[in-house]
Amino acid sequence: MSIYTSSINRQRAFKTNRVILSFVLAIILSLISSNNMVFYNPLWIVLFLIYWHIRIDIKESYNNLYYAFILGIICDLIFSKAIGISAISYLIISYILSTLKPKIYFYTLLQITVMVFMLLLINQTVFLLYSLYFGVINNFTKVIFFAPIVTSLLVWPIVCIILDRFFLKSK
Repeated sequence: MSIYTSSINRQRAFKTNRVILSFVLAIILSLISSNNMVFYNPLWIVLFLIYWHIRIDIKESYNNLYYAFILGIICDLIFSKAIGISAISYLIISYILSTLKPKIYFYTLLQITVMVFMLLLINQTVFLLYSLYFGVINNFTKVIFFAPIVTSLLVWPIVCIILDRFFLKSK
């Protein structure tokens, strides 16, 4: 094993540790905010998932489907949801981002924001379909559906700035 190969392996492990640490932070933020106002909480985990899919190299983007599935199962267990609902939602978002990955570099900030809106809308639609099918939500309103999307879009630039500062600065 050459020095170059071991350096690449250490750098890859360091990036993986940063990603895992940021998802632990996202889960903690979701747990803290879930106690106060349930319907107005930003979708922290989805925002972090989108951010890391945009920032990670193209070569590693298809491996992220496995990580998204595992993250979804962990979130289902932590937040006591039906097993697989978050995993399906995160897999759909990860697959869309993996197919769009070569084009994202040429997107403007407005296009990325519209893409984030659409991905958040897909996430909420998956949970809405589950809730309506199994009768979990009795009083469905548009506010319950769109409030997490709007608050997540308001928080999105802050998430990008903070994660860029803390997790993407050089060693």
